[in-house]
Amino acid sequence: MKKTIMLVLGGGGHTKQLLILSDKLKEKYRIEYVIKKGGKKGKKRLEGKIFRILNPRPMDDANIFKTILRLFPYTFQAIKILAKSQAKAIIICGPAISTPIAFLGKIFFRKKLIFIESWSRVKSKSLSGRLIENFSDKIFIQWRKNKNYPKAIFAGRLG
Repeated sequence: MKKTIMLVLGGGGHTKQLLILSDKLKEKYRIEYVIKKGGKKGKKRLEGKIFRILNPRPMDDANIFKTILRLFPYTFQAIKILAKSQAKAIIICGPAISTPIAFLGKIFFRKKLIFIESWSRVKSKSLSGRLIENFSDKIFIQWRKNKNYPKAIFAGRLG
């Protein structure tokens, strides 16, 4: 029986990277996806269980108060998803919806946490990377120049 992993698709280029990764992993693993409610999966048909979750921080909303308020229902949805999930590991590469679910999965559900730094981060850490670094079981970077993570593994570019 295949092990199950969870990919949290945050949007834009982050989603594209994880969809490329899912194509590489689907032969060996069952994949569960977490996508934001109302979000598009792109043109690719996802093969696996799909969970939908509220986005606590939409890109067009800079109001920190609203973000904090949205974190309450988001947290309950994330806990419900993690309780139903069969995944042993969570793979993220940023942004808003992925970091909180990664923390919850690691701390309360003891899931392995794998962070892939975005291919757009050539020399610096992303905010998600800085937040999740000390909780991650593995960190992969896509550029050799990005030596800002002491325990990172250079994996080359996805794609």
